Amino acid sequence: FDAYDAIYADALKWYQEGWLDYLTPQLYWPIEQEPQSFTTLLDWWIEQNVQSRHLWVGQYTSKLSTNIFPDNAWSVDEITRQIRETRARPEAGGTIHFSMKALTAAHGQSADTLRQTVYAAPALIPATPWLDDLAPDPPALTVSVLDDVWDIAFMPQGTQAVFRWAIAYRTPSGWVQRIQPGWQQRIELAHDLGASEIYVHAIDRTGNVS
Repeated sequence: FDAYDAIYADALKWYQEGWLDYLTPQLYWPIEQEPQSFTTLLDWWIEQNVQSRHLWVGQYTSKLSTNIFPDNAWSVDEITRQIRETRARPEAGGTIHFSMKALTAAHGQSADTLRQTVYAAPALIPATPWLDDLAPDPPALTVSVLDDVWDIAFMPQGTQAVFRWAIAYRTPSGWVQRIQPGWQQRIELAHDLGASEIYVHAIDRTGNVS
């Protein structure tokens, strides 16, 4: 139904006025479908985001289920293409999947494909600077060399609470990133990983990075 006529919800005005921290338009059409192409609609919503709020696309992930859609289920390639198209647009900060049923054990093959491709590495939620744009201070690090691991402890500095830590380290095969909660203030790296550099960033509740 039309949300404006049926339930008096003028989401477009709310978005254009910057009254929302994020909007999740349900773009439940495939890329190749005209005129309601996923990418056409995504680009239209980007144009409406005049206040530079978060745009997190609603993905029709339930369409992967052959139990729910026995005759016209989507392939997982459709969802991965849509995620990549979203990531190719800096104005769109991410995706939200509907619903969890499509990612549970009953449809685990699709979930495995997503995990191994577009979600192979962890990611941070984008910062929300209109709520708070003050980054926390860099942490203080203490490194201990043990028999087979580097034991790295990090302590918050300043007055801002740390919500998450982002840890990145370089190995001979490339960079690895970890994200862990603010209360977890240490990490162990095995010597045989061959890590040559490590960066630890403090992140506050609204996503500002030290």
